[in-house]
Amino acid sequence: SDVYKRQATGLPVFGTIPYTPNLSVPERHLGLIPTAEPGRWQAFIDAAADAVEAALDLDALLTAARSAPPLPAAAEAPVFTAPTERTVVAVARDEAFSFLYADNLDLLRDAGADLAFFSPLHDSAVPENAQALILSGGFPEIYAEQLAANTAMRQAIRAFAANGGRIYAECGGLMALTEALVDADGVSHPMVGVLPGRAVMTGSLTIGYRRAVPAAGSWLLAPGEEVRGHEFHHSRWEGRPPELPAAYHLLTPEGDRIPAGAVIGSVIASYVHLHFWSLPTIAARIVSG
Repeated sequence: SDVYKRQATGLPVFGTIPYTPNLSVPERHLGLIPTAEPGRWQAFIDAAADAVEAALDLDALLTAARSAPPLPAAAEAPVFTAPTERTVVAVARDEAFSFLYADNLDLLRDAGADLAFFSPLHDSAVPENAQALILSGGFPEIYAEQLAANTAMRQAIRAFAANGGRIYAECGGLMALTEALVDADGVSHPMVGVLPGRAVMTGSLTIGYRRAVPAAGSWLLAPGEEVRGHEFHHSRWEGRPPELPAAYHLLTPEGDRIPAGAVIGSVIASYVHLHFWSLPTIAARIVSG
């Protein structure tokens, strides 16, 4: 009972939430369903709110919380000198592209980026005056039909690349840049076409932390630099020309170097989700080249 727990721990107990079968977090093949998908989380949130309200003494909990002293503010030294000019960086963000990391976005802003979010699903053009474009990970395979139907956006991204615009793409972003995406039902959908070949959904999971070094000269990484990230996907890139320069070499514990991704002009794409704070200068390079 709550009384026993209070006596045993010497701490206030505000209640106990019993096992509730309908408190299950919605999932799919890459883990949790993103909150960007409308309606999918509402049933869980409503059930959780009902369970908390019924089982906890919320007034006592809030009273205890308000009695806590303020937390000391941590002083952080700026990573970059405050930029004198800002650069518009277009960032894909919608139901299909939602694997964005707040610390990466904060670092881009610190490096001088004015982030312009756009939707490859619903918009028809890349944000105006964008100097760089980020295609993040997500679930393009779930929305492949809608992405294929948005011909205007596919053409806009292709034109952005053809005009020398910097594009950084990871995982789902790489898939969207190929010529076609083959979904789990085997249906092929046309994509942007900046990268030769096609992204094909498979039953195999690729997952793990990665250490990456540059495989060739590019605007993102300089020789001798190393960046860290992770892979988490169920697709593979088929039809990649072997002569295409790789974006990175992935370092293995055995000392091997595995080519990953590709560099085509000002486009850098791979399956690796990079953690920008492992090498903050890459944020500055996305912003300024």
